[in-house]
Amino acid sequence: MAGIGSYYHGESGRVVAKRWIIDDAGVRLGLQLANDPHTEWTSAPGTDLAIDPSIGVDDEVIYVRLSQATGVWVRNGEHLCPELDAAWERVLATESRDRRRASLHATLETLLRVFPQALSCRIRNLFFRLLLMPSGTPVYGAGPGQRISHHRPAAAEAPTFFLSYSSTDVLMAYLLYQNLKEEAGVRVWFDISKGAEVPAHQAEIERWLEQSVGGSQGFVVVLTQASIDSEWVPREITWARHRAITDPNFNLIIFKLEDVELPKALEGAANVLDCRGMTWHSAVHEELFALMYRRPGRKQWIEHHRQRGCKLPREDGLTRPDAGIRLSGELGIARRFEHTFEPQRIQWTLDYERNDGTAGSLNDETGIGIVDLGIRPGDRIAHYLIYGWRRYLLPLPVGLWMRHGFQGLTPQSVLEEYSRALEAVRRKSG
Repeated sequence: MAGIGSYYHGESGRVVAKRWIIDDAGVRLGLQLANDPHTEWTSAPGTDLAIDPSIGVDDEVIYVRLSQATGVWVRNGEHLCPELDAAWERVLATESRDRRRASLHATLETLLRVFPQALSCRIRNLFFRLLLMPSGTPVYGAGPGQRISHHRPAAAEAPTFFLSYSSTDVLMAYLLYQNLKEEAGVRVWFDISKGAEVPAHQAEIERWLEQSVGGSQGFVVVLTQASIDSEWVPREITWARHRAITDPNFNLIIFKLEDVELPKALEGAANVLDCRGMTWHSAVHEELFALMYRRPGRKQWIEHHRQRGCKLPREDGLTRPDAGIRLSGELGIARRFEHTFEPQRIQWTLDYERNDGTAGSLNDETGIGIVDLGIRPGDRIAHYLIYGWRRYLLPLPVGLWMRHGFQGLTPQSVLEEYSRALEAVRRKSG
């Protein structure tokens, strides 16, 4: 079941199916969407995410993030007040019924534990089919362990964005690449991911990069002082600028991480996202994806509300005042740790024993995160969330798994070592 962090303000689509979804997570209203690059199914668990109950099949809908903790799907055209207020009132009118269904679901799940799982699922689904029949909305009852996936993979015809960055910022670029690949619904050209495709000689590399920029539909440059001073980024910007001159549909985006002046080649020619101090899911993702798909972002939505003299439904949630590192918890004891430097990535697997004696396992494909490459069997392992690194905020909280209690070992030193390892992979690829 996806929460508010899985959706982005301004994403929209056409409803091709509306049904009640019943599984071990609860009972909730769900919509299947077409033409939304991020989401195939959305559902309202009744806590942080809501759906206007008056929405029907064939309606064009749009997602509105009201705050950092609340979002709602409404009909396209009803995302501003006073229409948005009316949609929210319709959501609140169903709140008590949603709570009763949730209570019934929890009670039923408890009572049915005496039966085999498959049988208990059938009984639960039949009960709610009968209960929800008067609503006229079809019901989907999941089997044991089944969940509807909300995520829509990037389509074959999705645009390709060239990711330009300085080797100094390789860790930031790598994290951005992971997020774009998983969440944006676009394809990303990232040199580290090309492996054996990278030419061996300097002249061939230049021709390869220029052709890759020319073959993309968009260009995202991670703008820092290091990228301005780098050897390759200014050339890539020049190629992208020429591409934009010849193709007005070419999408040139500046992902600004530091307070630096724009290169002259980009003045007035690119969309600028100044993400300093912004949170990831609440702002950076939404604004970046809005630029990629040329749709209004949440900042523009807020400004439209202010121009109408409307009070914002919730706080704007655009900035995060704090940065730093937070200890999320101790995982346990490492039992096996292996890593290799592949042409495309650092591949690693960490098996560990939790403090309660159960076994756990992590690897480089389980999510966006970084691991301490010095872990050995028997080491105590802790999990941190990293919000800031070097001179600026990270544009997303990053999970870090590292040895705990080692003198002189800090999260910052692990990040630096991982960054150097990524740069080594990049040099190997090149």
